Amino acid sequence: MPFLVALVLILVLIAVLMGSAFRRVGWSPWLALPMLVPGVNLAGLAIFSLYRWPLEARVRQLEAELRSLRGEG
Repeated sequence: MPFLVALVLILVLIAVLMGSAFRRVGWSPWLALPMLVPGVNLAGLAIFSLYRWPLEARVRQLEAELRSLRGEG
């Protein structure tokens, strides 16, 4: 029984952490639930790691603005 409780707590912790990460990239935190399914989690991790984060897009935009202010291009 303690093993089952520990397993459930670990799964909830994983879901909460993944939900937080999904929220940071602008996705629904509910998408963390399929990450608990073996196989689906690997595909989800691959998609998540290749997705362009909003912060990256903003940095590229600011770099382009800076280059135009400097007259570089």
